[in-house]
Amino acid sequence: MLSKLYLFFFLVIGISACQENKNNQNFKEKLHQKETIILIDKPLKLNIKASKKTARWKEYVNFKEEFDFFLKTTPSDILGNADELNTFAEQLKDSIRISAYKIPAFKARLNVLQNETMRLKDMTTIPNLTKKDIKNQLIKILNAFNATNAKLNNMVIQQQIENEINLLRDSI
Repeated sequence: MLSKLYLFFFLVIGISACQENKNNQNFKEKLHQKETIILIDKPLKLNIKASKKTARWKEYVNFKEEFDFFLKTTPSDILGNADELNTFAEQLKDSIRISAYKIPAFKARLNVLQNETMRLKDMTTIPNLTKKDIKNQLIKILNAFNATNAKLNNMVIQQQIENEINLLRDSI
């Protein structure tokens, strides 16, 4: 008789615990739906030649794909994925594959990009963040990524001009 009483007691506790988890999950889903979406501009596009050069640069492609997720999402998703974005930025900084890109000016841009993603990652520990704070940090990351892409575009154009000058010298 006593064992049946224990069994009934644990059954009631188990059912109430499951019901509480469902209510908590529904609350979180409703809270997430009420969150406003943060929108930022798309990053600067690479020109055709720079796109071709970076197409095989896996870390650049990974960072860009991850950053594209941040263009239109909620603050909680942004903070939830900040660590992953920082990891991709760090991998990007540490993996310059094209020898022409291993110059201090380009490395500095990658350092700034990684520092801005690190700041976003650090923001996950700050309790009273506003949507505006998160959006401002995303804009800083966007600006750093734009500067990186602009430098990539400029380096490709510079290389093309240098090649044309060399061809002209050789033909004279």
